[in-house]
Amino acid sequence: MPTAVISLEASTLPASLQLAPCYDHVFVLVTWHGRPLGHGTLPLRDGVVDGEMLLQAVERIAGRAIGARQLDEWLGWEPAAAAPSISATVAICTRDRLDDLARCLRALDAMPDDGQEILVIDSASRDGEAVRGVVEQHPRARYVREDRPGL
Repeated sequence: MPTAVISLEASTLPASLQLAPCYDHVFVLVTWHGRPLGHGTLPLRDGVVDGEMLLQAVERIAGRAIGARQLDEWLGWEPAAAAPSISATVAICTRDRLDDLARCLRALDAMPDDGQEILVIDSASRDGEAVRGVVEQHPRARYVREDRPGL
């Protein structure tokens, strides 16, 4: 079940989602003006989610949170301070998938930096230096090489 991972800005929804046809599903992080408000997985048909299904999914995933943010914006209120975050490590296990790794790291860079550690584990890629080069373009990420393939 190949799944694409994307961030979707709800304030400027596209007419539809069109991804590579090799994906069966898409995991969507719904944001409102850059602030994450919800997430969910949607089925793809030939790499596409039509506009009506996309709108319904965003409403289901983040509709209440978007409404609350719109009300805050209209009233000129700042959202309440977030509760202290729990420290976490985002582990990305990869092998010979430079494009997917770069896209994943760009998506993580777009998320708020709440002190999470981003750890890229290169599982015996044929070109480890290329993987290291991709990781070094993202200051929040750390590279670890594992010479044995597999998780």
